Amino acid sequence: MLSEIQKELPKPTPEQYNKETLFNLLYHDIDGYQIAQEVEKVLEVEGTYTLSITYGEINFEAFQTLLSKLCDAPNSTFYDLGSGIGKAVFAAALLGPFQKLVGIEIIKPLHDVAVQVKSQFDKEMNQNPDRVQFYNGDLFDFDFSDGDVIFSATTCFSYQSMVNLSKKVACMKKGAKIVTLTNQLENVDGLFQLIEWSRMVYGNSLNLTYFIYKRL
Repeated sequence: MLSEIQKELPKPTPEQYNKETLFNLLYHDIDGYQIAQEVEKVLEVEGTYTLSITYGEINFEAFQTLLSKLCDAPNSTFYDLGSGIGKAVFAAALLGPFQKLVGIEIIKPLHDVAVQVKSQFDKEMNQNPDRVQFYNGDLFDFDFSDGDVIFSATTCFSYQSMVNLSKKVACMKKGAKIVTLTNQLENVDGLFQLIEWSRMVYGNSLNLTYFIYKRL
């Protein structure tokens, strides 16, 4: 993939690549929507499909704008709760000052793709392999209290899932920020301040509302 392109170039460093181009190269032959649709069909047959696991992807440029509002401190920690094939994690790794980035995804085939992309990303960026981490499981089973920035595409979350998420993120440290999409946190008065909300492009054509909260 990238290594083949590098042979045609005069030994560029990773920093010389346009970040969005590098991001697109990592996923040039991967269709996350198709993978998700195949998984959904299996889950529907099993009777275990729920709307809350509906798949979606970030738009790189819109996510770059969003990240600029969230964190500029070095050595920060980023979490994506429901990380899919890892796009938000790798975009944050390329664009942000994060020392540690973690993606948590409950659907194993999507998680497996993220792990596959990580192998290529680590190789091309020549970075510490522990900087980016992916875990397969239910986000409510994980401790992300060390996060400085948490992103969660909650558009299809049920009301109860939003209540559960709101309780879970109460453990975040002072000053940390969490972003939700479409749905707001529930019953967090005194714990979080809603500091901004607006619209952003999500995927290829969706325009969703994001909410940025800061832990008090």
